[in-house]
Amino acid sequence: LLASGLYMGVTSFSDTQGILNRPGLISIVGTMLSGVSAFLMYRYLTCVAERNNNAVLRALAHENRMDVISAVVVLSGIVMADFVWPEADHLAAFLVSLLVVKMGAEVVWDAVKGLLDVSVPQDVLADISRTVRLTPGIEDVQLVRGRSLGELWEIYLHVTVDENKTIGETEDVVDLLRKRVHKAFAQVQHVWVVTNPERKADDDGGDYWSQHLFALPRDGEDAGVGADDKAPATP
Repeated sequence: LLASGLYMGVTSFSDTQGILNRPGLISIVGTMLSGVSAFLMYRYLTCVAERNNNAVLRALAHENRMDVISAVVVLSGIVMADFVWPEADHLAAFLVSLLVVKMGAEVVWDAVKGLLDVSVPQDVLADISRTVRLTPGIEDVQLVRGRSLGELWEIYLHVTVDENKTIGETEDVVDLLRKRVHKAFAQVQHVWVVTNPERKADDDGGDYWSQHLFALPRDGEDAGVGADDKAPATP
């Protein structure tokens, strides 16, 4: 797409003989039919790509969307070349070449992002957090993180459960949580869950974040080291 767009842009003004030949009515009809069919294919492929989470179909949908815009530009150039400005046909061809280059760059960038280990969008993490909080047996959500692996996501959750629950009951809650996340978000491949007991306000268990790996160190503490991990002072 990038190569064809650049080639089209370079050659759009090189054909001086074409300026003398004005496009006919068949060009207008053909462009209109092309635009309508491209729009229908764009809508169809978009639905299929979202349902199957397919990057190739999504790229084809973008291509058809660009075909719709190109058809509008070409139709404008044909009409102007017929009635106003003969050179408008070549200007429209140059504009279409720019659209093709833009579409090719977007497809390349999306493919590159699919190969990189990037984080899941914040709005998606917020939706996942709401789903987790609505899961029966989950008291609170302490950490939600995610990363993209191609077209799939890995989600990391730290949640709190009732400290009076048995190990079996806690595992049932985690299984239900995973099922709810997988059902609500088709792109999620794995859900990693760490459970912590929900402590009462008067408990002497300390603050979760002050002892967590990702917590910022307090004054006099090393990063990633909780109060229980420190060595006793030497007398």
